Amino acid sequence: METIKRYSNRKLYSNTLNRYVSLDYIKALVKTSQNFQVIESKSGKDITTDTMKKLLGELDLSAEFMVNLIRSR
Repeated sequence: METIKRYSNRKLYSNTLNRYVSLDYIKALVKTSQNFQVIESKSGKDITTDTMKKLLGELDLSAEFMVNLIRSR
């Protein structure tokens, strides 16, 4: 599982790649079904869910897909 740290300046750092990444990188992880976790660097808090909420707003998904996704949970 890849761990991505978010720093207080909102930059995301991939421990696997050893470099800063963007939300587009996380989108690619989601699209390719890769397991990852986003943690806040200072507190160690898991913020994967919060990050995914940001991505959902940016992804071009149909309303039907979103409804089916919510119903499946």
